[in-house]
Amino acid sequence: MKTHNLEKENIFKLFFVYAIPAMIGIGVFSLYSFVDAIFVSNVCGENALAAVAICAPVLSIFSCFSVIIGVGGNTLVGIELGKKDSNKACEIFSLASFLTIILSLVFLVLLVAFTRPVAYLLGADESVVDYVCDYLSFTLRLVCSVLYAQWFLGIKLRNGRQACIRNARKCCYGARQHFS
Repeated sequence: MKTHNLEKENIFKLFFVYAIPAMIGIGVFSLYSFVDAIFVSNVCGENALAAVAICAPVLSIFSCFSVIIGVGGNTLVGIELGKKDSNKACEIFSLASFLTIILSLVFLVLLVAFTRPVAYLLGADESVVDYVCDYLSFTLRLVCSVLYAQWFLGIKLRNGRQACIRNARKCCYGARQHFS
């Protein structure tokens, strides 16, 4: 993987090097949502499509928290690595990882305990509330993996594949003395 010198390269070029993959990712996610809507409406009907639309904010909230932790944590890790303080960078990396897992579990517990009230809070009525509860319960099975995957992808995109693997190995397994 090619590394970029952020101090010397053209900022306009660097902007597109980092922005284009992000735009492609958003486009793929939008395409997935569009195709999902077509299949759900054709196979399961209007009420199921309404349930998917009602649950969309929950998925967005999962993604938002993952991005907040990923961007904030990785920015702080980068700052500390720039200062050559690898121990502090490792602590921040570990904290962000732990926070992502804890937040996933909190979402999971709260939504399992309050699936029906959350469905009504999101705007479900009696005709679609069962569909919304079913879709939320399916979504909850994936919440931990989705949050953690998005957070980890953020690390990879910001720090590169090698740095991502090196940081994860050394921070998660406590080999701080070898952190470069």
